[in-house]
Amino acid sequence: MFADKTGYPALRFKGFTEKWEQRKLGEIADVSSGTSIDSRATHGRNRVTRIETIANGEIDYKHIGWTHENIDPRYNLKINDILYSNINSIDHIGKNAIIKTLPFPLYHGMNLLRIVPRINSLFMFYSLNTIEHRIWAKSHANKAVSQASINQSTLNNQPFKVPKLEEQEKIGQLFQSLDKTITLHDKKIQYLKQLKRGLLQKMFV
Repeated sequence: MFADKTGYPALRFKGFTEKWEQRKLGEIADVSSGTSIDSRATHGRNRVTRIETIANGEIDYKHIGWTHENIDPRYNLKINDILYSNINSIDHIGKNAIIKTLPFPLYHGMNLLRIVPRINSLFMFYSLNTIEHRIWAKSHANKAVSQASINQSTLNNQPFKVPKLEEQEKIGQLFQSLDKTITLHDKKIQYLKQLKRGLLQKMFV
């Protein structure tokens, strides 16, 4: 579904035949760093993202920080923004999450880069999670003893293959639909496991 080195994907929706364009991330998205405000408080005036805020491709609202300080409005996150882990252990470098919902105002904190796509946001998100882009992140990270990092300039130069907007939208919708189905099945499995545990406790002496 995503293009290989030739610029043509092995599988496509009917009606699309054009070669995908070679671009750089900085040409199709705006990348920025977060506020340096201390967000270690357990409660406060404003909620701020931390490195633990992104998990399994989604925003984990249980792992956000707090601050008592006022924050510049430009750090206010929006739906479809992508948060990218650019400072982490080498195994987790390049992990990212897209903001699907915002149950409350949330600000962009340290140790994550904010990517604001100028193309279809879901297409960019799923592209970043392909094997090719995860390998790119690990190979372009500056490695230290306990962590690795990718600077903003390097990330802006990350190569991207991009189709026409209509094809981007179809691909993004397809994978979003698959994710929703997987989530529903996961919830059903968890319910059945809990039911089994309850029955085991009540039906055996």
